[in-house]
Amino acid sequence: MVRFSLAGRSEADIHQRMRQGFEIGRHHFKGVYTYAVGRSQKRPNDKSLDAVYTLKEESQSVPPIVDVPSDTTGDDDGAITLSCQGTRATFTPWYPASCCIAAALCSKLMHFPVRPGSSVFVMGSDLKTLDRLADITGPKGQLIGVVDTRYGGPKPSPKSMKIFFQRHPHAYVIFQDLHLPSSLASMIDFLELHVPHKVAFLMGLHPRLGARSPVRQLTESGDAEELVGHIFGFLRPGASPKVKALVFDVPASDFPFEEVKRSTFAYLDALQSWRAAKKVHDAEAANMATDSEKDAGDFDFENGNTSDNACKNASKSLAEEGSLQWILLSLNVGPTSDKRLVDVAKSMKRLRNGMRTGLSPKELLLLSPYFPTWAVFIFKYSPNGSLREELGGGEGTGSATDELNHGVENGPPPSHAVPTTVLSAFCGRPTNAGGDAA
Repeated sequence: MVRFSLAGRSEADIHQRMRQGFEIGRHHFKGVYTYAVGRSQKRPNDKSLDAVYTLKEESQSVPPIVDVPSDTTGDDDGAITLSCQGTRATFTPWYPASCCIAAALCSKLMHFPVRPGSSVFVMGSDLKTLDRLADITGPKGQLIGVVDTRYGGPKPSPKSMKIFFQRHPHAYVIFQDLHLPSSLASMIDFLELHVPHKVAFLMGLHPRLGARSPVRQLTESGDAEELVGHIFGFLRPGASPKVKALVFDVPASDFPFEEVKRSTFAYLDALQSWRAAKKVHDAEAANMATDSEKDAGDFDFENGNTSDNACKNASKSLAEEGSLQWILLSLNVGPTSDKRLVDVAKSMKRLRNGMRTGLSPKELLLLSPYFPTWAVFIFKYSPNGSLREELGGGEGTGSATDELNHGVENGPPPSHAVPTTVLSAFCGRPTNAGGDAA
């Protein structure tokens, strides 16, 4: 038995819609679905695409969430819910007139970096857009959203935030002004677990100092590793080094393009620095695991792998993790002209001093008729030509940091001026006084 419900509609309206007919089909992007109204009597072969839908599946044992934030632009038919054999599937509308990303999907965008199971970093979008993107990434993906407090409109109510996190426990939301440098410092402060907190946790494991600490009680439980991992997963989002797509949905038409460039490059550089720190930490952990396996007889009895196989598996997991690859940028380009669009693409590809940013334009899509003066740019990011590798520019030519901080008072120092701190443990063999290894 299949149960059908249409949010915000009476039973008579539902029957009327069923008689008219409608169709929900697959979009060519995973996690996105198309919605088409019924065929007209005058044009029997015509179907108009009114919106795209996102899907969220859950068990019927989970209580349904009422008053889910929905679009208010246009004819809002509400969410469509289908229940069958203990599973509840909710299709949420995403109208093109309310969001540039939805307009791009309805305009046959060819490259869309947000996929099920992926980690995505989104800047400038409102809570409704984050809700749809979190539906696409699904429970196996992660989403970090930065909502702009200056251009993004009023802040969502606590009730809306509670509903959002109930629907998407894998998502993280930061409310900050996207203007540099305060937003970047606040984002790092939010995403990184402070060193004093790490020290306090480690002190709780000390036999004497942490004898009565709740931390020691956690370690004595049967599933201590899983429990501690869950706690730290809540305190520190682990998706930042795994982000493969950066989405900058410019929140307002009067958002300065120079700020778009500075914000994009600065957040891109921050994500790359977290990625580099994650590689160093994982490499040290792999070396420690290899040394431990050698001491245990070059065999992992729990997993049945030799030390060489375990090392290869660790390297394979690091390679599969990947790095940031795609940039999606929605921007108000004003009166559309070929020269204006080319200038925007060139300015994102190179700085004013000619330095490469590592971004290569792959797709340009105008959002007419939904947003006549807006366009979506898709860039491919190449780490080999990243800003981080070009920060030490020659004398007299200027550096990328000077270019990004142009016009910003009291801008942040160059990223290479502050070494990246990685918290890790040291494991080594004891040595004799004579200097020979034992």
